[in-house]
Amino acid sequence: MAVTVCIGNGPVCGSVIRYGNYPFISDRFDFTPVEWTVLSASPPHSFLLISRYIIDTVPEDFPMPGEKPEDAARRYMNEQLVPRIFSEKQCEFLIPFTDRGQTEEEARRNGQFCLLPDPTYIRGYMRLPELRRASVTDYAQERDAFTSWEADEDGQHYGRWMLCPEGDLMSYKYVITDEHGDFKVSKREMYGLGLRPVIRLDRRAEFTSGKNDPKQKWSHRLFADEF
Repeated sequence: MAVTVCIGNGPVCGSVIRYGNYPFISDRFDFTPVEWTVLSASPPHSFLLISRYIIDTVPEDFPMPGEKPEDAARRYMNEQLVPRIFSEKQCEFLIPFTDRGQTEEEARRNGQFCLLPDPTYIRGYMRLPELRRASVTDYAQERDAFTSWEADEDGQHYGRWMLCPEGDLMSYKYVITDEHGDFKVSKREMYGLGLRPVIRLDRRAEFTSGKNDPKQKWSHRLFADEF
């Protein structure tokens, strides 16, 4: 049953919550609750969340000619994923990400609810490779998201997921996290790279608690709320 979490109560960093639905198995009509890991619980009115699994990949024919990979990924998540994952009511509790000089109202009208993970944040919040490893859903595998050839000892297939590029124009580089949880510099090609959307959720939203992975042993020493 869904619970309403009040300000000052509820999940902490590393907690897993369920909010929205998206195909998990190889069936586009599947509606499995999406699990999100809390990256930050420090903002007083919201949580910063990242999808626990690699849930999709940008189709090869989706980017427009000349479109940067990160722009295509962000557009795909907001145009294609958000309407499928969240109901209209659930979208009301998503806090949009604003661009420079933009108001929150403008960002909401533009549907700017999902971001690619920022490498700086991921390095700070998820400090060890095992915290950054992400398994690939069957649905994402069916849509050609890269996955490890052999299943790990836990029976999971892990994949590579896309982060925001970093650096200035002279040292611009595309960053991914590979199937081992290590950071790599990628070429510009994005086909097959997994998506782990980042969202900001109002604490007043109704969601259910997910099950933490005991092997990950979340703690504030490993999963820093502030850095």
